[in-house]
Amino acid sequence: MKKASKTVLVLMIMLISLFSIASLASADEETPAGGWVEAEDKSITAERKELFEKAVSTLTGAQYEPVSYEASQVVAGKNHKFTANRTLVIPNAETVLVEVIIYEDTSGNVSVVEINELGKKDEGNLSGGWVEAEDKSITAERKELFEKAVSTLAGAKYEAVSYEASQVVAGKNHKFTANRTLVIPNAETVLVEVIIYEDTSGNVSVIEIDEIESKEDPEKDDSKTDDSKKDDKKEDTPKTGDSASIIIFSIIALACVAVVVLIASRRRQSL
Repeated sequence: MKKASKTVLVLMIMLISLFSIASLASADEETPAGGWVEAEDKSITAERKELFEKAVSTLTGAQYEPVSYEASQVVAGKNHKFTANRTLVIPNAETVLVEVIIYEDTSGNVSVVEINELGKKDEGNLSGGWVEAEDKSITAERKELFEKAVSTLAGAKYEAVSYEASQVVAGKNHKFTANRTLVIPNAETVLVEVIIYEDTSGNVSVIEIDEIESKEDPEKDDSKTDDSKKDDKKEDTPKTGDSASIIIFSIIALACVAVVVLIASRRRQSL
């Protein structure tokens, strides 16, 4: 009876281990490391509101009101994605819906790293529309305007690359292309579009930051070839689900071997 109890105990331990690993594998498959995780509860709690208001408090020229909390992303710290209403601090300003991405470092410091206007943008050379700059160089005057505006942004460094366009509003909007580098170890430099609002008194503020996808790369003439290489690499790398299956089958095999060994041992002792 004691030997039979031992066998049952070993089998139970094996089964518990099996279900635990299967659960972990399933959780890993649902939440990829480093990817955005959509929030189940998108409400603006007191904690989320405090985080949002702390981040946007450095932005001048516009008022921001959080509407919903969309997602989070684990990086070297954590990114938070909000949907919010933005209203420029000018007479008869229109309220627009924007996506605000906030970076929170491991010490709890927060900063706005991206603001994307949701919905269509007013482009073109119509009255009130964007007018593309003939000279896109960063002059001393443009550099001063840019640096004055981004000086209020914490958590990242910005360097103006080119002046893209201007737009006459109740004041003036300026569109720059710039390099952005987060103030974290081994941070990657990315290209962003920065829109700066300048009021009639000369005060400036950043009202939008959009990350630009790498469309132009002189070293990559054949994008399809690169894409196929990436796909090949992905295929060569086992998926989380495949790895989990291998682990599960290995444990089942070990459990079977253990049972066989125990039965063989029991028979020998009975003989």
